[in-house]
Amino acid sequence: MTNKPDNDSPQPRDPDDVYKHTPLDRAMHRANRNMTDLVVGVSNALAEGARAFGTTVRERTKDDAARPGDLVEATALSMSRALAALATTWQDFYDRLVRDRDERRAPTAAPEPIDYDRLATLVAEKLRNPPGK
Repeated sequence: MTNKPDNDSPQPRDPDDVYKHTPLDRAMHRANRNMTDLVVGVSNALAEGARAFGTTVRERTKDDAARPGDLVEATALSMSRALAALATTWQDFYDRLVRDRDERRAPTAAPEPIDYDRLATLVAEKLRNPPGK
């Protein structure tokens, strides 16, 4: 018997799954996924800016004639790259929020009909072989 599934979409894995998924479960799953993607994107953007700064400073200090403005240029370049990456990250986050909102508003499929024959078979099996005997 499965408890909570551990895949991208919270769906039961087998027919005997007893965990019933609610709209709140799906919303929490989407929120968790979106926030994780956002935090990873922000950290990647800041890392990209730091790499740009380090590379620029390293290249400029190879010469013996390094100028004080080199540090300002490296800072400007690193900030522009980090902010560009942050803009992309936030736009992706917004797009996912809109997509998730639209999915919630989409008409849902009718619930799966109850298989009464299968249910009767399972109940009869439990009555014939009660747990603990």
